[in-house]
Amino acid sequence: MLWRVRTTLPDRPGSLAALARHCGERSVNILGLQIFPGVSGVTDELVLRAPSAWRLADVAALVEDAGGRHVSVAACTEHALVDGPIQYLHALRRLADDPATVAALLGRLLDAEPVGAADADLDAVSDHLRVAVGPHRVTLRRTAPFTATEHARAVAFAEVAGELVGTPPAYDVPSADPEGTPEVRLATYADTPALMRMHDRCSADTVYKRYATPLTRLDERMARRLLLSGGGALVAGVGDEVVDAATVYVVEAGLAEVALVVEDGWQRRGLGS
Repeated sequence: MLWRVRTTLPDRPGSLAALARHCGERSVNILGLQIFPGVSGVTDELVLRAPSAWRLADVAALVEDAGGRHVSVAACTEHALVDGPIQYLHALRRLADDPATVAALLGRLLDAEPVGAADADLDAVSDHLRVAVGPHRVTLRRTAPFTATEHARAVAFAEVAGELVGTPPAYDVPSADPEGTPEVRLATYADTPALMRMHDRCSADTVYKRYATPLTRLDERMARRLLLSGGGALVAGVGDEVVDAATVYVVEAGLAEVALVVEDGWQRRGLGS
């Protein structure tokens, strides 16, 4: 019986060896392994072959006894052993033949389910990921959290797939009064709530390209720091909403880093320039 297991192990020498030892002692063979580095620990995804009498609870108990946290287990087939880069290449080739399959293909690559409008009420009990692929908006959902590496893979896949589709992205993320005229001005403390709302409206790939991490939510403390720390910030406002924010951080004398995020519906309109 094959099982796909995902768990977070302590980021210290020997933690993976302890898991391997526990598997060997229980006649469980590790057939596949992916490692996703993180800040608070390392997420490992394993494909295990366990004795035929084993059930899901037995596999979970084995991993937890070896020090694993946030353990998720699901039965799988030999398809889980196919090399990851090969799966992505095959998916892009199939996408070129039928662009309408983009959601199903990306879902299979990330072991997730595409989300439709009828499934929106289930978002609270699962992690979700959103990317734009050409004219398509893809939302995926699964029980196990998406790692930063998987977000990066999804964004890279979406960029290449968008070129294959051959049309520019069509953003359907709600935007703040798309017919208004943005006013660029210095940011103030009062812009904190509007900056938080703007990030909620942005897609996962827009946020990832700005912060290089899957930032699920911008809290008030971080929003204030973006607006007021370092060399300050500029925002583009439409009414009471912010649709663009640029921050400046002094690195050393004569050098500064500028970071920019533009809400999806306002991209490619010259605000960044």
